[in-house]
Amino acid sequence: MISALFNRRSLILVVAFIAAVGIAAIQNLPRAEDPTIKARSAAITTLYPGADAQRVEALLSQPIEEEVRTLEQVDSVSSVSRAGVSIVSIVLKDEITETAPVWSRVRDLLSDLEGTLPDDASTPDLDDEGGYAYTVAVAVKWDAPSPANQIFLQRYGDELGDRLRSIPGTDHVEVHGSLPEIIRVDIDQQSIRAAGLTLEDVARTLAQADVRGSAGNVANAQTTMTVELTGAFDSLSRLRSVPLISAGGETLSLGDVATLTRTTSDPPSVVTTHNGVTAVIVGSRMQLGQRVDLWVPQVLAAVEEFRARQADGIAVEVIFEQASYTTDRLTSVLVTLLQGLLIVVAVLILTMGIRSAISVGITIPLVALLTLGVFPFVGLELHQMSIVGIIVALGLMVDNAIIMTNDIRDDLAHGESFAQAATGAIRKLFFPLLASTTTTMLAFSPIVMAPGAGGEFVGPMAFAVLCALFSSFVISMFIVPALSPILFKEGPRASETTGRYDWLKNGVELPNLARRFRGIVGFFLHRPRLALAASFLIPLIGFVALPTIPTAFFPATDRDQFRIEVRMAQASSIYASAQIVKRIDQAIREEEGVAEVLATVGAASPQLYYNAQSSESQNPAFADLVIDTDSDADTARLVPLLQQKLSDQFPEASIAVIQYGFGPPLATPVEMRIIGTEFETLAQLGVEAASILANIDGVVGARAAVHRDAAKIEVDVNEVATARAGLSLGDVARQLDNALIGQAGGFVLEETEQLPVLVRFPEDQRDSIADVESISLTPPSRVSQSGVPLSSIGSVRIVPAWVDLQRLDGERIQVVSSFVAKGYDSSVILAEFQSELEEQGFQLPPGYRIEWGGEAEARGDAITQLLSQVAILLVIAVTILVLVFNSFRRMLIVAGSGVIAIGFGFFALFVSGHDFAFLIIVGVMGLIGVGINDTIVVISALDEDEEARTGDPDAIRDVVTGSVARHVWSTTITTAGGFIPLALFPGEFWPPFAQTFAGGLLGLTVIAFIYTPAAYLLAVRARHRSREHPISPAKTVPAT
Repeated sequence: MISALFNRRSLILVVAFIAAVGIAAIQNLPRAEDPTIKARSAAITTLYPGADAQRVEALLSQPIEEEVRTLEQVDSVSSVSRAGVSIVSIVLKDEITETAPVWSRVRDLLSDLEGTLPDDASTPDLDDEGGYAYTVAVAVKWDAPSPANQIFLQRYGDELGDRLRSIPGTDHVEVHGSLPEIIRVDIDQQSIRAAGLTLEDVARTLAQADVRGSAGNVANAQTTMTVELTGAFDSLSRLRSVPLISAGGETLSLGDVATLTRTTSDPPSVVTTHNGVTAVIVGSRMQLGQRVDLWVPQVLAAVEEFRARQADGIAVEVIFEQASYTTDRLTSVLVTLLQGLLIVVAVLILTMGIRSAISVGITIPLVALLTLGVFPFVGLELHQMSIVGIIVALGLMVDNAIIMTNDIRDDLAHGESFAQAATGAIRKLFFPLLASTTTTMLAFSPIVMAPGAGGEFVGPMAFAVLCALFSSFVISMFIVPALSPILFKEGPRASETTGRYDWLKNGVELPNLARRFRGIVGFFLHRPRLALAASFLIPLIGFVALPTIPTAFFPATDRDQFRIEVRMAQASSIYASAQIVKRIDQAIREEEGVAEVLATVGAASPQLYYNAQSSESQNPAFADLVIDTDSDADTARLVPLLQQKLSDQFPEASIAVIQYGFGPPLATPVEMRIIGTEFETLAQLGVEAASILANIDGVVGARAAVHRDAAKIEVDVNEVATARAGLSLGDVARQLDNALIGQAGGFVLEETEQLPVLVRFPEDQRDSIADVESISLTPPSRVSQSGVPLSSIGSVRIVPAWVDLQRLDGERIQVVSSFVAKGYDSSVILAEFQSELEEQGFQLPPGYRIEWGGEAEARGDAITQLLSQVAILLVIAVTILVLVFNSFRRMLIVAGSGVIAIGFGFFALFVSGHDFAFLIIVGVMGLIGVGINDTIVVISALDEDEEARTGDPDAIRDVVTGSVARHVWSTTITTAGGFIPLALFPGEFWPPFAQTFAGGLLGLTVIAFIYTPAAYLLAVRARHRSREHPISPAKTVPAT
């Protein structure tokens, strides 16, 4: 074994193999900006034209909810019911990783349910493609002085979409801003009334004239031929020529009584502009497992080819591509890794000398390459989290190598041969280093095992740390001993130093400082109980200060992009909303630093950032804008500036300027859910709570979702007058629906395009209450050829209507929510909101309750999921420690070091002034591993010294301030030094984590030099006392 280690050919081959594996991984690993968070949500959209929110809830949302909730994989089901549309959102349980079979089952359930839904409702549409950001987005824009031709744009967008779908590695392509094409037949009321016809007559005639089915076949002994009628609708001229027979028997053509137009659905469900110009957006998403830097250029080449043959009046512009963001992010993180590596190597030279630094320094690239080589086998990709995992492990990965190098050098200095020194080091350190490595890995394991979006985001970082620690153990056990004959000399002279450059051989030595250090350690060892109290003092301050630290989930990201949500009065039409958004767009582009503005009215914009998810659709009072800036600094400046400017300029709209953030998707950071039974009560409570929330500093866009601010037209029909006119209430409702919304009249088939024919009255004859009152109703018996005006059988008035009736898991809810202005903490605002509710006497009626959502709920769920893995791992760690040390006392010493590490982490967080974010928890768990590791190293060294094992304070001091001190100082400074570039990294994400971790690391020296020696001494004395005073067997009392 040892001879194989010292064979240089074998060493070269092993190193070459590790390098080849690592380089191959770098070439082949998928690359991304951030980890992929599994999309476990989908939305079911069902249209019900003409139905108010209450009917939609009762007839669509509730039945769909009840059907979907029968699936055991479903975690929650929520719904929003508004006039004419039901949106049911499904969230799967965190443990579900394969979602496709679940969505297939949902589609089966919807298919079974469809027959029980109202006839006028559309087929429920399940959209499970949300949740993932597009890799490339292309705007196809109108570029001509004439009004935009929506159909022309859509055709080009569809053609580009087809081209992008053909590119290998493409997962999904969708055209946003596209509207259904229709043939609109606008019937003139006076003309058909004069002809004694109704709108239903015209629509029925058109449907019967559109013959597409087979008319049979002719078969004989020689052949079989189908019979087919000519005359299928294939053009507008064919439609215009369709004959209509008047009540008097005269023949008219459709063109005589109607205007035919090829157009898109009106009113549109969505309006999209780019820099104020009408556009459709073609979004293309790359398959998972691809290299974004290789796939995106293929897409851009296809777009450039498409642009070269575009028609006049059409502009094609790439508005987003992920490759540049990924390259910039990985480059900045890799630079940080290189800076950390240089700092670590410099520290090693200063603390250990140049030869030992080379021995340890060589392990760093080898460990990094081996770690990358492991990535493909565990499913890790190259992104900022996995690379930062290697940065986090920089100091930890040299820990084992430092211990091995120091031990071999010490043995060589005592006259042992290379073979003896290597064998002795491996035999002596294998199990202690295995135990310390394993316990450190266990400290990071809950992060890897945590289910849900939070675990999926930070898990890769912890997984990378585990891979690095495993690689470090392997390299330290087998490569470091093999390097010793190359770097060191046998015999006592190996450690002798002479001359002015002595520090290059054994590191910097500071005799005066070392003497004081020995004195401090000796002082506490002679007062071990005082040492324990002193060790817990600062951690205790950390625990006490923790409740005063504001909590957070994940911070905002530095990005040259942000978004704006705009909400108008719910009664607003999409045209009114589009006009306001046009003015907002202009106001935004006036600001310096704004590069592009993508605006979508009626639905959420295409998803261009991984956690910017929104289920908003079919909402004419909603708009979503994505703003690209010239730099990250411009984003930071513009977010508060535009929030103030737009809120002042457009008081008729509720505007929230939102900076993108890290972590899982989150609808709003502050959210209160009121659960109850009556929407009237829920609306009142929501308005009251929202008004309290809106008056808190830092709150943006406070709103109550359920309210009655919309309007609807109510027709109070006189049933007696209606019956006398030969009509039923059903006849009235059906004819009004056909007049205002329209009635299908067949299809026009153009190649593969099938365009529905919609028959209805022109817009100027159905856009006011007077128009509604004048609609002529014809009884089925045709007793009145001229028809009966609606006003003669009923009265028409405007009444309030419900908006966004919401349900969650079968219960009615009111959601009060808000965004948070830049520079404010959501946890502070939530606490103030709760306090204000109590002070102002906000009370719920019996049977109603409150649940808190938003960032507080997401953070609490993530922490619960993280800690749910701790118990089993704690048992494993305790078992390992007991087996390695064969002592419960030593195990308790190690456990105490973990508690101290937690306290030091909280103290470092308190001093740094950062929020207690989710990533800080990850850092604290890492500190636990480092603290335990230091304790194991110290205990192992003390157990190797005969005098220290007897409990001699001076012997313990000599061990701790000797080789142990060199190891602890080296590992602590190298690990903390490796975090310096990360602590200075731009933004709000990594610096709090790095500063807390590095600050806690410096505090952990107390564990190694004060707590562990003192606890060890007390444990040895306790063991001696138990041996001096053995427990006497219990005496039995004679029976009386």
